[in-house]
This record gives sequence, structure tokens and C-alpha cells, in this order.
Amino acid sequence: MKDCYEILGTSIKTVYSMEICKDEAERNSYIEQCYKRRKKILEAKKDYMIEKKESLEGIERKIKGCKEAYEHIKNEPLREKYNKTIAEKVKAEEWIATIGNTGSGFRKLKSRHEEVKEKMKKTEEEKNLQRNKYNEFREKYQQEKGERTAYGNLNLHPETLERMTEQAADKKVKNAKEILVNLAQEEFEKEKNIPEKTEIALKINTIKKSYEEVATATKREEYKQQLTKEKVQRIKNKYCHTEEYNPDLIRTSQGKEDSIQNKKTVRKPEISRIIDFNDKENRNLRIRKKAVIGFLDAAASKIQKVYEYEVKRIIDGVEKVDIVYTDISMVELHFGQDAKNFDKEYYDSVINKLFSEEMIEASKYNEGYIGGIKKDEEGQYHTTLGDDKLSIKEQKMLTAVIIQKQKEKEEERGER
Repeated sequence: MKDCYEILGTSIKTVYSMEICKDEAERNSYIEQCYKRRKKILEAKKDYMIEKKESLEGIERKIKGCKEAYEHIKNEPLREKYNKTIAEKVKAEEWIATIGNTGSGFRKLKSRHEEVKEKMKKTEEEKNLQRNKYNEFREKYQQEKGERTAYGNLNLHPETLERMTEQAADKKVKNAKEILVNLAQEEFEKEKNIPEKTEIALKINTIKKSYEEVATATKREEYKQQLTKEKVQRIKNKYCHTEEYNPDLIRTSQGKEDSIQNKKTVRKPEISRIIDFNDKENRNLRIRKKAVIGFLDAAASKIQKVYEYEVKRIIDGVEKVDIVYTDISMVELHFGQDAKNFDKEYYDSVINKLFSEEMIEASKYNEGYIGGIKKDEEGQYHTTLGDDKLSIKEQKMLTAVIIQKQKEKEEERGER
């Protein structure tokens, strides 16, 4: 039974708890809701995989398994065995709490009890990990499909409308609204389940509201500006780490003064050749090392480095140039592609994730520090600026970059 409940995104303990299910009818309704929610998630993932032209064998197997799990337990009666197990567990815990803390029998039993608790804790951690991975996928899917925007709610793309005349675009938006509202209205009239009818009614309201937001060229321009502001704020909230700036992580050569002005960093020009990289967005990505910033590690008493890179690329026919800081070696990535042990996944992560437009924008909230790439326990690479907190090593590099920027600003003002 355990597998069936987990496949539907719940657990046997939740399903049989008095808080959720006071009788069989309520319990069966809850199971049905779990199935519909899980099915909707899997179908959304399948649409995403179709768009990315990925193999559907695995996702179709999961959709089939989800239905089989639901059919297997949808009318299962409340089970005495489960209730008996819970009662025995409570009784055992009460006995352990009252028995004297002596004797090898008690120690063995207590040890076993602790092992079970630790196993349950690990299981919960694994569930949280899977839940976080799904949330990351859902956020990425919604962003790429535009489901968080008025355009996504109307099944439209703003780029398509921009290529049309204002009158034609207005008409297309209106037609999209009318078609979706009519379809949803038909679905509403057929549906008998009250919760489902409520959800459809909310969907209709969302469609109408979305239409009002982009109905005319003027509104579309205003909405575009609104989305831009929201994106900037989202990136800032997600990636800004300036609160982790800590000058005490970097020491001066004298090691006496504590003021920012006396915490030394040294920027040494180190201009390299421009290296071209092929990225998935066809931006004509060109990267060149411009300098290296050296600083003293307060803990290890040795010189550490963070590199300054100039990043040029073409976006919508316009060249953009930014300065970023990281410890990635562009030269090794470029010239190591023919090497036997070249890590292609790492290369793709650096070029298409670390140097993506979103991450370059994120670096602006960290004085240009763009972070790095690290591998998680499952062997997947991801950007470190997306972590809740940077590692100590990266906090030192971020601090060095901020100190160097402060020095440069003071020099420009003639304060040094």
C-alpha cells in the first residue's frame, strides 16, 4: 500500500488521520483529489518534455502507474490493521518512557527505537528533497510556458502579438479570451463536483482578468513594463547575497587596522584573448579575462584569487557587455573540449547557466560577483548564487569583490 499512496503524493498516515478523513466518503474524496492533482502535474511535465523533444517512455509509465495506484486504493475501507499498528506504537513508546534506564534489554530496545526514528527522519528528508526538486521543475516549466503571465493564461506569446498590427493583435487577444471562456463555461456546466466547479469559476475569472491586462497596445506596453519590474525584483530577491559581505574574512598585510579602507585587495590586469563559446541561446558569447583580484585569507594566511571577466554577447541584434567575477577558468573550458576526460555537463552548466542572462543580471546585485557552479549529491550541476547562503570560500570572494569596488569608487572620487 505504501507505494500506491506515495505515487499519489500523500501517505497512508495522512490519509487515515482524523484531521483529514473522519469517514470513508471523506477519505475517498481526498484520495480522488490527490489523484487529480498528481495526474495534472504529470501531464504538465509530459507537455514540457514534448516541447523539449525528450523521451516520453518514463513519464507515460508514471501516468499509467498513477492511475493504477488510484484504482487500487480508491475504495479501500478503513483498515483495522493500520489502527492496530498505531495503537501498538503508542503503547511501546509509553512503556519505553516509564521503564527504568537499566538493563541490556532496555538498551537494545531503546537503540532499536532510535534507529527507527532516524530512518523515519531520513525518509522525511528524502521526501523534502523530492518536493524541492518538483518545485524547481514547476517554476522552470511555468516560466518557460508563460503560465504566470496574462499571455500564458490566454495561450498567447507577446512576441507574436508584437509582429502584428495593433488592430490585428487586439482582435487576436479578444478571440483567445472568448474561446477559452466558452470552453471553460461548458466544462463548468457539465461538472457536478462543487470543488471542481469552484476551480473552473476561478479559471474563468483569471482569463477575463488576463484579457483586461493586455487587451490593447497601451495596456500591453504597461504590462510589459510591469513584468520587467517584477522580474528584476524576483532576481534580486533570489540571488542577492550582499548581506553576507564580511570584511573580517579578509586580513590586511599589517593585520592591525579594522577599517574597510585598510583591508587590502589587489587588482592586477591580466588581459587574455577573447574566447568564443557556443551557447543554447545563440548569443555569440565572447568572454575575456581582464584582471585578477588577490586578497589575504584571514583564516589560512595565504593569497586567494577571484577573476574578472568581460562578457560580450548579442541580444536581439544589440551587443551587450558586462563585467563579472568568478573563479571559473574559461581557458580550460575552451581548450579542454577535445580532452579525454572533458566534462560536457560542466561546460554546459557554466556557459548556459552561470553565464545566462538571468545570472548576469543577478551579478549586478552582488557588485558583479556571479558565483560559481557546484555539483549536488545526485551529480547535477547548479549555480551557487541560487543557494540560500554562499559557502565560506565564496563569501570571501564576494567580500573581496565588494572591497575592490569600494576602493575603485573612492579613487574615482579622489579620496585616495
